[in-house]
Amino acid sequence: MIVRYIVRLYGLVQGVGFRPYVYNVAINFNLKGWVSNEGSSLILDIEGEKQDIKNSLLKIIKTPPPISQIKVVLAKKETPYYYKDFTIRSSKSNNENSKFLLPDIRICKDCIRDIYDKDSKWYRYPFTSCTNCGPRYSIIKAIPYDRESTTMKEFQFCNECKTMYKNPSERRFHAQTLCCRNCGPTLELLDNKNNKINCDDPVSEVSKLIENGNIVAIKGIGGFQLCCDGSNDEAVKKLRRRKNRPHKPFALMIKDIKAAYSYAYINEKEKEILKSKEAPIVLLKSKDNKKLSKYISPNINSLGIMLPYTPLHSLIFQYGLEVLVMTSGNISGNSIEYKNNQAIENLKEIADYFLVNDRKIEIPIDDSVVKVLDNKLLISRLGRGYAPYYLNYDIGNYN
Repeated sequence: MIVRYIVRLYGLVQGVGFRPYVYNVAINFNLKGWVSNEGSSLILDIEGEKQDIKNSLLKIIKTPPPISQIKVVLAKKETPYYYKDFTIRSSKSNNENSKFLLPDIRICKDCIRDIYDKDSKWYRYPFTSCTNCGPRYSIIKAIPYDRESTTMKEFQFCNECKTMYKNPSERRFHAQTLCCRNCGPTLELLDNKNNKINCDDPVSEVSKLIENGNIVAIKGIGGFQLCCDGSNDEAVKKLRRRKNRPHKPFALMIKDIKAAYSYAYINEKEKEILKSKEAPIVLLKSKDNKKLSKYISPNINSLGIMLPYTPLHSLIFQYGLEVLVMTSGNISGNSIEYKNNQAIENLKEIADYFLVNDRKIEIPIDDSVVKVLDNKLLISRLGRGYAPYYLNYDIGNYN
């Protein structure tokens, strides 16, 4: 006998590939109906055999998409409508107060594979992402989370990406940040007088500039980062002088976890956090590494280390660099710069060059800083990867 249920899921259920996941589960269990984003929730209207609906919901709830979090499930039985198929419907807004927004997510292993695969359309493309990774919080303008509600709205799909977006068998099925070099954001290299540097590959050029002792302001997911070679004493001293930051330690970005072991003592919990989807700066006990500039963390036996968390970061390290100073793109005491023109104006006395792009940042956000104490994560600065942060709070049953 055909039955119908309307199910609403609350939590981190938008921008994580949940609608395409539900679509494929529904097709697998021969269910009819639809799924849609509504407000900050996900709503399913499903029809089919009762046992098939039960099994599909158990699968959805127990094994959801990897970066999603279901907080609340509400289900209501309705009179069958006798849908002919199962579809993904356009999103709807509503007036609900509960709003769950997904943090920005570190590039996933599949996308890393894409950017180094010469046969992939994303080969060396610095804005590669999918339903499991990429910018979320920093680009969102409104909910529900759809491309039209983000700063990706300005980039229209090319025919190939559009076909991929609509294909249920594709990893990027309904991926809202989907783009490629034919239709997505682009890089531009400028000097600190706002003159364009003509070059075939801005990424390799930036790597050379850093190797030669220059300071480069790089536009990241949540704002600009000031970057220089962490093994170059003169470059680090220059950054300290220009940023008016004489003593405070600089954060480092290191090529990979293997290289990180030569700079700091890292236990299993710290390794897990460094490689996590949040990819924060982790405060670690430093090792005596002669390659590292002594001006990184003067008179302190700890280092703040993170690993590359965007395709752009990963690509910059492919030309011989191993350790970079990666500090907030701001004048000490001010907020992080995130708009191209303002960043150039305000940071031109600090940076020699600027690597900018044309994807706008809606919500600026700095890197998170964490440490491990008694094998537990402690957040020192709540930022990219963790923010917005939601607490599980049970108010109990009051009668």
